[in-house]
Parts: sequence; structure tokens; C-alpha cells
Amino acid sequence: SGNFVVPDSKYGEEYTYLLSSTTNKVDGVIVEYKVAGTDDATYTTTKPITPGNYTARAILPGDATYKELILEDDFSISKINGNATFGINDIYYGGTIVTEVNSDTHNVATAQIEYKVAGADDSTYTTVQPILAGNYTARVVLPENENYFSITMTDDFSIFKYAGSGVLNANDSYYGGAFTIQLTSDTNDITSAVFEYKVAGASDDTYTTAKPVVVGNYTVRVTLPANDAYGQVVLTDDFRISFLPAPSSPYSISGTTGDNGYYITPVTITPAKGYLVSDKLDGNYTNSLIIDSSMTEGGFYLLNTATGEKTAGIFTGAFYIDIELPFIDAIDDNVYYAEYVEISVKDENLSKITVNGEEVVNISNGTAVLKLNSEGGLMQYKIEVIDKAGNLKEITVVVAAAWAKSGVVPAGKSINLLKDYQYNLGEGQWQLEGDSTNYNGNITFYIKEEGEYTFVKQ
Repeated sequence: SGNFVVPDSKYGEEYTYLLSSTTNKVDGVIVEYKVAGTDDATYTTTKPITPGNYTARAILPGDATYKELILEDDFSISKINGNATFGINDIYYGGTIVTEVNSDTHNVATAQIEYKVAGADDSTYTTVQPILAGNYTARVVLPENENYFSITMTDDFSIFKYAGSGVLNANDSYYGGAFTIQLTSDTNDITSAVFEYKVAGASDDTYTTAKPVVVGNYTVRVTLPANDAYGQVVLTDDFRISFLPAPSSPYSISGTTGDNGYYITPVTITPAKGYLVSDKLDGNYTNSLIIDSSMTEGGFYLLNTATGEKTAGIFTGAFYIDIELPFIDAIDDNVYYAEYVEISVKDENLSKITVNGEEVVNISNGTAVLKLNSEGGLMQYKIEVIDKAGNLKEITVVVAAAWAKSGVVPAGKSINLLKDYQYNLGEGQWQLEGDSTNYNGNITFYIKEEGEYTFVKQ
């Protein structure tokens, strides 16, 4: 009898059998090996080293006392983990993915490399190499071989986009005109560019797509969207909107001048050739501007007809305009039958009043009241009113006593008579004071000269 044991081992480990017998000598033992389960004819003394399941047989020789003793034992040599390294470098879009697999235990030519988006489920692994920019994980599988288990390794890598580029130039412009922006890029699509604007120096939170139109300093920000190869590009430039400088001779003034710096007709402002004019910055622009009343500080704006650009206010100083004649509250050449009449005269720029050549001094706040008497007869008054601008209003009125309506002169009174008026004498005989000539009554007469007359009834 005896005991024979071959312990299990791992590939590459040295192993030896354990043998003992109480009957046969172990010296001269023959140990043979075969793959477990195969025919005994396959036994060989060659000690197996590759992983697998085996049967070992120990043949102990017999002697005079004991026959030959055969002992068997099953054992196994198991595979072990191999070693390998795997690396993959980051690349830029369009570059070639290069993997490096090294192993002393496996045939790297049999390696299978797969890819997925970093963080995605392992079920998404594919052998198709990624080409778009992003973060990825690569997995390599080295199949198991005769001696070593399979090896699976992973490595993360990225495909980067190149930094895009562009050139932005925002031109200064004038108020009312169009401002231009030059944008070029060899890397990104400028047709999809997003334009934003803010007041220069303001927070970036204030950017808006609305184009500025008010005079001031601004910043434009242009964003070019990323594409497969190039990242997003953000460009900025500063620009200014200002008023158009006025031409050297911006306007001409036409109008009739009066006295004391006044115009006595409306003033026409005519802009320089190629411009329109308005009294408001964003008002209605026309070929000329007519001013018909005084302004303490005149100003207007010009618009360039070719570009739509506008100037700031152009100040001309004060305009003094008075196109109205003074007002006299009476009718020219009218006869007023009354002992006296009061005639109002008004003009905000009233300067001087004369009545029959004599100046009236009781003028107050551009107003005067003229008291004109008939003096018991017919009095003709020539009223002349002039304002500061030199506008002259003249009228002539007659103030006549009540008897003048009938034309019958009163007897014994000194009365003023005017030429070109018809007079009558009452019944009876009449003499003109200072004249001994008798005149029949109930006749019509005229006088040759204006003056004081007294008719006496005989």
C-alpha cells in the first residue's frame, strides 16, 4: 500500500508530488502524466506545465515480498492573470487615434479595441472610432490564451476642437446713419454670428441684440458658434455714435430786414446743398425752414440726404421777427359823429404814435388810447403808428359833431370845416363872419380851405 499526491498548482509554479509506501520501496519509482480522462497509453514521464486537468501515475517496483504498486492522483494547473499596458493619447479634431497595447503574456495582435462616450453605459461600446470632439473611453480586450486569463483595460481620452479665430472691426458712425461691422473668420461660419451691444464700460449682463441708435460709446460682442473642428469664438470691439459735423457754411438766411435788428417778413433758413433742415433732431426734415415768430435762441438740425446722418443743434442766436402791422381800433377814412371818440392802439413792440404829426407820449405796455375831439365841427386826424421793427400803420379818420350828419351848420358858433364836405345853411339870410356878403338860406355850399368858420344868421 502507499500514498501518492500531486498538489494543484498555477501556471509557472514549480510543483512536486508526495509519495510514501509501507510496502514498496519508493526508490526507483516511475512517475508518469497524462491529460485527465485520456487513454492510459498517453501517459508520459514529461511533467506537464501548461494549465489543464491531469492525472499522475506512480509505479513503485515490486520485490520478493510485494508486487509492483501503481498509485494515481488527479491534479490541475490553473491559468494565471497576465500583464499588459494600454494607453491612448488625446487628439485634435481630424487627427488619428493611436492606441498602444503592450503585453508579455498575450498576443497584442488579437486585441479588440472599442469606444464609447465617457460616462455612457458599457452597452454602447463600439469598434467604430469616434471622430467628433468630445470625451471618450476606450476599452481593450486581450483574449485568454493557453496560460493566461483574458485582460480588459480602459483609458479615457479626448478629441479637442481647435481654437477658432476671427477679426471684428466696428466702425464709428454718425447719428441717423448706418454703422458697419466687418467680420471675417477662416474657421467659423460668420453667417450664424450673433451680434450683441452694450454701453461701453457697462456690465456684460446688459448686452442686448438691439442695435444702439443714440449718441454714445458702445461695445459690440460677436459670438461665432462652434463647429465640428473649431470651438466657439467671441470677439468684441468698441465704437462710437456721434453727431455729424456741420458743413463749414451750414445755412443761409433770407428775409426782409426792418429796424432795430428785426425782420418784418418770415425768415427762411436754407441748408447747404445736400442737406435738409428741421427744428427738431428727430423731426420732419425739409428743404427749408420758415421762422415766423421771434426766438430768443434760434437753433436747427441738418440731415445729410445721401447718408441720413444728422448734426447736433446749430445755434444761430436770437431772431426778432415782427410781421404784423400795429393795430388801430378804427376804420380808415371813416367819419365818427360824436363830440369825441377814443381809439385804442396796440402792438407788443409799439414804438411811436403820432396824431397829425404830434407824438403821443402816454404809451403803456404797448397800448395807448387816443381821445379825438370834434371841436364842435369836423376834425380830421391822421394817425401814424410804428413798431420797433419799423412796421408802419397809417389811417385817417374824421370826428364830426352831430350837426354834421345833416350838414346844416349851426349859427353863431366857430366851427372847423373840412374841404370836400357838403354843408347847408338854414332858412333866412346868412353872413360869414368877416364878410359882409349876404347868403340865402337853404343852399348847399363847399369850402376851399379847411379852417375855422362862423356863420351868423341875419
